Amino acid sequence: DEPPTPVEVTDEDVRHAMWNARGIAYNPDAAFVAYAREHDLGGPVTNEMDVNDTVRCQGFERRIVKATIGDWQNIQELTW
Repeated sequence: DEPPTPVEVTDEDVRHAMWNARGIAYNPDAAFVAYAREHDLGGPVTNEMDVNDTVRCQGFERRIVKATIGDWQNIQELTW
């Protein structure tokens, strides 16, 4: 028997697997994901959720991020 042919795994594949292991949906294009990575907020600890009809938030290890829905250029951070 020959060993299986290695399959290339990208960094995005690994991120996706790790988020799924936590039970959190992973969207690499999401504004909160990019913001958290850029600001070293650690991994996600919650899914994105709407607080009301206008504000969405998501918890990361070091901070909570929030934004007005649709205004993804103005993300704000809150401490836990």
